[in-house]
Amino acid sequence: MYLKLIYKNIFRHKLRSLLTIAGLVVAILSFGLLQTVVHAWYAGADMASANRLITRNATSLVFSLPAYYRERIRALDGVNAVAISNWFGGIYKDQSFKNFFASFGVDHDIFFDLYPEFKVNPDELLAFKKDRRGAMVGRLIADQHGFKVGDVIPMTSPIYGGGTWEFNVRGIYEPKDETTVTRQLYFHWDYINEQMKKRFPRRAEFAGVFVVQIADGARAAEISQAIDKEFRNSLAETLTETEKAFSLGFVAQTEAIVTAVRNGDDRARAACRERHLEGAGLRPRLRRGTHHRRVDHDRRHRRSARHPAHLPRRGGVQVRDGIDVSRVLRDAADRDDAGRVRRRSRIARGAAAVGARGAGEDRGWVEVRRVAA
Repeated sequence: MYLKLIYKNIFRHKLRSLLTIAGLVVAILSFGLLQTVVHAWYAGADMASANRLITRNATSLVFSLPAYYRERIRALDGVNAVAISNWFGGIYKDQSFKNFFASFGVDHDIFFDLYPEFKVNPDELLAFKKDRRGAMVGRLIADQHGFKVGDVIPMTSPIYGGGTWEFNVRGIYEPKDETTVTRQLYFHWDYINEQMKKRFPRRAEFAGVFVVQIADGARAAEISQAIDKEFRNSLAETLTETEKAFSLGFVAQTEAIVTAVRNGDDRARAACRERHLEGAGLRPRLRRGTHHRRVDHDRRHRRSARHPAHLPRRGGVQVRDGIDVSRVLRDAADRDDAGRVRRRSRIARGAAAVGARGAGEDRGWVEVRRVAA
């Protein structure tokens, strides 16, 4: 029986059913997409190492740091190595989501030494270091776009003045385990720096962040404070934090979205339970039929036939069929056995007052009386 009611209500209003189904599809797809994005954000934090620190501009990540900070950081106690990492913001083919992947200019000599979770073929790594336009491509994007060693990848970057930048694929690095993300392309920071010296000299010799490798992860807080103290009161003060804290900082900027996505499942279940109790979706809609029209007709008839404003006058008294009905009420409802009617409207109350002055009293009802011919 319920299935029959559901079937009838679905096809009773096809547009409403179509919009409802479309809304459910959009909600499910949006939830799945946002869950994928959140998982990708946390995946970067999961692969973070306790022995790596990230040093960036204290004002904001969009501001660069002078490249010579690298040598000063390397000279501090507890620091093993420092490498530049610069966001390139490259665009491959177009700006569609399917063609997007992260691209960074790095210190090619030591960068992959700081990331042992990237498995690199020694011969390919050597070829990458020798080629100024060489690039190392992650396995995920290599499989997605069909990149192979020897290919040339043309890219544009609105950050670095547009134009076409060409990178030669010299190797494909593999992930160490499932937590390792391989959706990045790495190339020589020197290649960017040289082009900036030619095009925009004032933008040369700057780095986005510094990746700092330390000997003891337990001293991360101490070394971070030492690095920031080294550049205090300078033109570009620094903020140093662990790699995991740096990755989670991006998640914190979208905390409201992440919370909504993670709590969306519970809220959806609660909403479904409440909606199930209502049962409003199966209740048929009443149509205005003959009965309603008959009631309205009778109501209009009574109003026109008995309301004092619609009756003829005789000697100052409104009559109908020889009966004084000037004090009869608008709808003539609630009539009692003695033929008396109660007051309901302002017009009836005025007519009752007139009758009361003649009778010497003010009642809440008036009698219907005959008028002499």
